[in-house]
Amino acid sequence: MSPLTLLVLNSGSSSLRASLFQGGEGVRHWHFSGTTDHEGPLQSLLKDLEGQRLDGVVHRLVHGGAITEMARVIDGVERSRLETLVPLAPLHLPANLRGVDLCT
Repeated sequence: MSPLTLLVLNSGSSSLRASLFQGGEGVRHWHFSGTTDHEGPLQSLLKDLEGQRLDGVVHRLVHGGAITEMARVIDGVERSRLETLVPLAPLHLPANLRGVDLCT
């Protein structure tokens, strides 16, 4: 079995950071700063990864509420629940969710 390849994202209020991990080792890193619109940088990153097999995309979220204490799959129901938490982190959670949306 080959090691997992994961893209780890952190789309914040003014930057986008990403790392590619293979078998637990960080092999590539990106940092786009001074941007509130992550679509362009994320599209550039995904183009850079074209042809790369990804087993999953992991995204750091600033706030998942009292229910979310560990990693979860963000399906439609979870995405809607996270949207209700935007008032708890209005500067960061919208950008986090935009990063999630761009990867689905």
